[in-house]
Amino acid sequence: SMTVQVRDYRPPPLRVDVTSEQKGLVDGEVARTEVSARYPFGSAAAGATVTWSWTRSGSDLAPEGWSGFTFEGVDAPSREGTVSQGKATIDAAGKAVIESKVVMSAARREQAALEVSVLDASGRLTGARQTYVTYPAEHEVGVREVKDWLETGASLDVEAVVVDHEGGAVAGKDVQCQIWREGWQAWWQRAKGRHDQEAEGGDDDGGDDRGPYRERHAREKKLAHRCKLTSAGAPVHCAWKPDRPGSYLLEATTRDRQGHTAVASTRVYVAGPDEHPDRDAPGTAVTLTPSQPAWKVGDTAQVAFESPFPDAEALFQVERGRVLHTERRRVSGGGQVFSFPVTADMLPNVFASVSLVRPRTGPPGAKLDLDSPDLRVGMAELKVTPAVGPLTVKLTLPGAEAAAGTKVPVVIQVTDDAGQGVPAEVALFVVDEGVLRLTKYEAPRLDESMFARKKPWFAWEDLRRSLASRVVPPLLPGPGGDGGGGLPQPLVADDRDRFDPTPLWLPALTTDARGEARATLDLPRR
Repeated sequence: SMTVQVRDYRPPPLRVDVTSEQKGLVDGEVARTEVSARYPFGSAAAGATVTWSWTRSGSDLAPEGWSGFTFEGVDAPSREGTVSQGKATIDAAGKAVIESKVVMSAARREQAALEVSVLDASGRLTGARQTYVTYPAEHEVGVREVKDWLETGASLDVEAVVVDHEGGAVAGKDVQCQIWREGWQAWWQRAKGRHDQEAEGGDDDGGDDRGPYRERHAREKKLAHRCKLTSAGAPVHCAWKPDRPGSYLLEATTRDRQGHTAVASTRVYVAGPDEHPDRDAPGTAVTLTPSQPAWKVGDTAQVAFESPFPDAEALFQVERGRVLHTERRRVSGGGQVFSFPVTADMLPNVFASVSLVRPRTGPPGAKLDLDSPDLRVGMAELKVTPAVGPLTVKLTLPGAEAAAGTKVPVVIQVTDDAGQGVPAEVALFVVDEGVLRLTKYEAPRLDESMFARKKPWFAWEDLRRSLASRVVPPLLPGPGGDGGGGLPQPLVADDRDRFDPTPLWLPALTTDARGEARATLDLPRR
């Protein structure tokens, strides 16, 4: 249970606006923002204190018109939080100027926000918020995203384009394209023993002078191919055919006149059997790679992984709460591919898992047992969408403004993915703008609420893991917190006029055969 305080809505005492004439803020640039604070009757809130903070947040922003391209690095960090903060004072004209340096966490577009709160003479706070898009450089580079994995023998192509902040292609810029092969290397290292201690001045009391062996591993990144290109009005290409399977990073880099760097990259796995496995770190989980991020019902999904064992038994399962698909196969070392049909039971997401079991391959060693049985597991999430596309809702009003107390006709049009009107049930509501400013309202994504992601309600429980594997099973999450909390004091009733923040609420409005519905909005008189 919970306790909620409910009070009448009080309109903000000030009108606070945040504006900036700067366009395209670049990393390291000083952002200059103007804050305006005035009372509803027009006079300036001179002398009021402004408290502000500049924050950043990672975002999936990308230039418009370049679907299928990525404009950031695959391993780019995402660090959110407050970049700078301070205070200012509203002048006699009702304005204050805030300056803050743009500091980005990675060479990619990011979302930034300036949040201000103004304290008036009565001690009440009025806030405002302005969002910005910050850029890593004057122009950006993008590379076309490829399938997450390819068959052996396929060519790798770094298809790169340089664009400005509006998304237009920029020609004549230098572009460095590189193809890296990534892999893990493992080796056995002997720890220090008594013999080593004696050599360093320690006492030798006899016995075995050799320390135990420990497995070490490190990730290597080797340059496989490089191209120097010049950007044009269309994407330019750097193609190369790899001579061996494995994991590859396709990367493009460019610099602007100020020396700012823009980087974009995508990763692809070239699946091939009988190749020395080095995609995953030794002793860790197996990486499962779907051929694409999402499927529609009726498609055939494909998942690839790399077996670290020359000969092993593989159990492949698709599950979410229960097993929806299972397949058992004997696999060799290197890349492997499993396929399965996508059904409606898999909406909106499922989890594909693989368990690899390798039997003992030789007698136990006296000190180092490299032939012991082993077990590896891996899991990947797969998104599933309905076979039909989403509906589009359009609102038509007589104009952008209307007088208080008048009636405003509203026309709703609902169309399918082919642009044809369809009968549908629509929820229509009108909310006061001041309330929306307080709640930071955004239009809801109904597809996300109707097909909300479901968690993997299962866990691996296998006795062989504790007997043979070097992988420590993760701890399952559990509830926490002590709950409770004191009850608030009752609020004192007042005589303020009631304010209706929702002048129109039609939760079940039905459209006709053409997909149209009509309603009338009675605007408040104040």
